[in-house]
Amino acid sequence: MEPDAGGKKLASIIRRRRRRRRRRRRRRRRRRRYQFQFSRWPRRLMG
Repeated sequence: MEPDAGGKKLASIIRRRRRRRRRRRRRRRRRRRYQFQFSRWPRRLMG
């Protein structure tokens, strides 16, 4: 019963982490695109 319960707990934690990571990756990609756009403007103005 102990290994079964531990496996279920690990599976639930892994599933939650995977869902959170996917959402964070999407948000990071959007943020990175904005950062690149904002970083290009000051570089052109300063350059």
